[in-house]
Amino acid sequence: MNKRKIGSKGEQLACDYLSVNGFSIELRNHYTPYGEIDLIGFKEGTLYFIEVKFRRTDSYGTARESLSYKKKKNMRASAIHYLKNRTEKYVPFKISYLGITLTDGFNEFDFIENIFE
Repeated sequence: MNKRKIGSKGEQLACDYLSVNGFSIELRNHYTPYGEIDLIGFKEGTLYFIEVKFRRTDSYGTARESLSYKKKKNMRASAIHYLKNRTEKYVPFKISYLGITLTDGFNEFDFIENIFE
């Protein structure tokens, strides 16, 4: 399976998980000059920008370990770009992370609601 298919599988698992947990997903794979926002969704009046990391194994580190300072900085810039260009008034928002790791045939989900807290 190539990287694009693996990424799509991870994002679909993330959408399913988030939907079950009260999110409505509005956009997938939104590109900005600062990088891609994997998922954009709403929950209880708050807009969420969500980075998804899918791992089939921890051999190269956990999904959470891939959330570097540089990635966080780019996620913040992408979220601000989206807000400036796609919203007309203030919207409460959070920048989030969802890691999915395949462990013993089951998917483990690791959700951080606000990566800057």
